[in-house]
This record gives sequence, C-alpha cells and structure tokens, in this order.
Amino acid sequence: MARALFIDPQTIKDKSDIDNNVDDSYIINATVKVQDFIIRPLIGTSLYDKIVDGIINDDLPIEYKNMVLEYMYTILINGCVSFLIKSGTYKITSAGVVKSGSADFPTLSNTELNSVMKEFQKLIDSDSQLLYDYLDVNSSTFPEFYETPDVGNSANLSLSTRDFYIDKNQLYSNESPYSTKDYF
Repeated sequence: MARALFIDPQTIKDKSDIDNNVDDSYIINATVKVQDFIIRPLIGTSLYDKIVDGIINDDLPIEYKNMVLEYMYTILINGCVSFLIKSGTYKITSAGVVKSGSADFPTLSNTELNSVMKEFQKLIDSDSQLLYDYLDVNSSTFPEFYETPDVGNSANLSLSTRDFYIDKNQLYSNESPYSTKDYF
C-alpha cells in the first residue's frame, strides 16, 4: 500500500535547521510519526484519509492543498525537527542505547535538550491550535473534520516503495528512491 507524505524531506531541510547531510530516511520516518501521532489525532481519520487519498490519486481539491500548505506545513516541519532531535541524540545499538555525539560539536546536556524540545512543542501546539481553529471556522469546506474520527488506527508505520509528497509548488511522486514527477 502506498504511503502519502504531506511534505518532502528537502522542504523540511530548507525550512528548518536540519542539515542537508541528514539522510532523507530519517526525515521520512519523522514525517510518518508527525502525521500519525500529531496530525491524524488533530484532524481526525476521515479528513486525514481524504487528504491521503487525494494525494495518491492526484485529485486533492485546491482547498485541501492550501490547508495542508498554509496550516500543516509548520506543524510537520517543527514536529520533524522535534522527533529528529530526540532520535538523533540517542541511538539503539547492539551494545544498548548510546548517546550520539561528534568530536567537532559538543552534545547538549539533558537540560538544554529538554529546553529545545519544549520550544518546539510550543510551536507545534500553537500551530495545531491555528489549524484546529481554521478547520472549525471552515467546516463547510472540510466536512470530514466533524465526522467521528477513528483515531489510533496508525498500525502501519512502514513505507512502501512508492511514496507521495505534497509540496508548495508541485505535487510529485517518488517512484524510485528520490526521483520526481510533476503532476502540475
């Protein structure tokens, strides 16, 4: 089954402090987490599924595209950074859980790390409230928002070989590792 991602890794790198040397697979995994654990519970499964189906079938209405671009992008970007900070700090190895680091850059203390995480959480919370308010005011445009959500149905976190992204200027699919095909 294809997995729709609402933002591509390069856009996240371009719009955040994530370095270009971070492997896209880490960003994709963080995006999946943000979509499943922040976006889906916020907007409900019905609206979430409508967006996913629209991206995959290349028929997402312009109102939905604009909502994703204007209200979800900041949640996706800040959420990915937040998830990557934590996953980039600690790694699970055969020897156990280890703290990552570099000889060139000192790692943050737990206090500093928690402070950074709290700042990103504030941004995510604020942007989530803006999205919620937007959907509430525009419920006639997004009727799926008020359908009973089936939250927690995110058991499949694995990606298929064909992933889809929505971007500000184009909607494209990722056929083989990271080639792009314009849909507009």
